[in-house]
Amino acid sequence: MLRSRVAIPVTALYQAWQAAGLPTMHRALLAQVDFDEELLESGDVSELERLQRSAWAQLEQYGLARGGQIHPDLTNALRLVVEAGVEYWAFFSLKDGPQQSVLVVSNGQDALRILLTPDQQFVLEPVRAEEAPQALVGALPPTPAGRGNPITLSEEALRQKRQPSYEDTGSFMQQSRPTSTPDDQLVAQLNEIMSQPRTGGGQVFSAKRDHLGRKQRCVNPLTYIDTPSGRYLAAKSDGWLRVQPADFGTLTRMTATMP
Repeated sequence: MLRSRVAIPVTALYQAWQAAGLPTMHRALLAQVDFDEELLESGDVSELERLQRSAWAQLEQYGLARGGQIHPDLTNALRLVVEAGVEYWAFFSLKDGPQQSVLVVSNGQDALRILLTPDQQFVLEPVRAEEAPQALVGALPPTPAGRGNPITLSEEALRQKRQPSYEDTGSFMQQSRPTSTPDDQLVAQLNEIMSQPRTGGGQVFSAKRDHLGRKQRCVNPLTYIDTPSGRYLAAKSDGWLRVQPADFGTLTRMTATMP
C-alpha cells in the first residue's frame, strides 16, 4: 500500500492500471483523456504511443515505476480498488466547474482515497479504514448546512408536483422553477429549497461485499445540493423522500449508514 499522498496525471494512473493487469476500471475513476481520435481511427497510433511514453515517464518521476515495472506499493493500492470489501464514491461539481469524483475503498485495515481534481490529476492518499465515510465527505467542497427542519414526503405527494431532478436535466446546476403547490406546508418548504440557485451538488454511492464476496451496490444514492443558503441532502427510502439541511457530520453519518 502507498505510505503517503501522491498526485499523478490521469494517464499515468491508467497506464499503471493496465500494466498491473487489472480488470475494468471503477466508474469513479473514468475521466476524459484528450487525444486525436481521428488519427487513431485512421490507424495512426503515434499519439497513443506518445501518451504511453509520457505516462511511464511521469510514473518514474514520482518513483512509482522503474525499468518498465510498476512499484509494488502502487500496484497493491490499485488492487485494493478491485478487491475492496467496502466502497464509497461520489460525483460532484461546483457551479460552472467540471465534474469531479472521489473514491474511498477499504479492505480490513487498508483504505485508500482517490480524488479526481479539476486539472485532471488523481490524488491517491492512504486513509484510516474506520474513517472511510469521513474521508469521502472531506473531499467534497465544504459548505455549511442549509436552514430549516427536515422534510419527509411520500412519493405520492411528490407525484402531484414533481420537481426536475438530476436525472431529468443531466446537471446538478439546473435551477428548478417555482411552481404552484397544494396547500401543504411541507411541499411548499421543499419547493422553496428547490427553487434556489445551485452553487454545487453531487451524488454519493456505496457498495459492500457480502459473506460470499458478491458486491451489493446501494439502491438509492444520496443526493446533495448546495445553494446560497447552504447544503441540503436528499435521501429516498421505501417510497419516502427525506430532505434535510446537511453539514459535514450529517452527510458523513448518512454515508456511513447507506445500505
